[in-house]
Amino acid sequence: MINYTNKWWLLRCLRRAEKIHSTRGSADGNRVLLSQRFFIQGNTQPDHWNGLANKYNKYVWFRLSWLLWWKKEYGEKKLKEKVNNYNDIYEVCIDQGFINSDKIMGYPTVSTSKAYNIRSFPFGYFQGFLEEYNQVWLAVGAICGMVITFLLGTIFG
Repeated sequence: MINYTNKWWLLRCLRRAEKIHSTRGSADGNRVLLSQRFFIQGNTQPDHWNGLANKYNKYVWFRLSWLLWWKKEYGEKKLKEKVNNYNDIYEVCIDQGFINSDKIMGYPTVSTSKAYNIRSFPFGYFQGFLEEYNQVWLAVGAICGMVITFLLGTIFG
């Protein structure tokens, strides 16, 4: 479940990054495809733009970085760990078919039907989770049914 949540979160951030870069500045509203390196690490030239690995970026909708002990930016070692972790998750998304390359440019994109199914929260998240781990939901449903039957039996029995 944690691996699925990481993939879902990364795809949401990638979709938000494409939206931000497609509508900002001189962009004419056409879709902008981002490279893996720019999305995760960002750039420093010509305009400083933080990537996903940096604590302060515009791709993440909600972070608890406003807490007092999280105000400092990551150190060099922590930043390298984040870049490595996000690259691993990104590669897994490519291997599992969530991210495909654009046929003309070769840049990655999330416009696959598999990534589209898990795009929102909470319905898209749980729909994709149900499709990927359907045996788990069967077990959870059976346990819930047993608990409800037990409770009804103790109340009315």
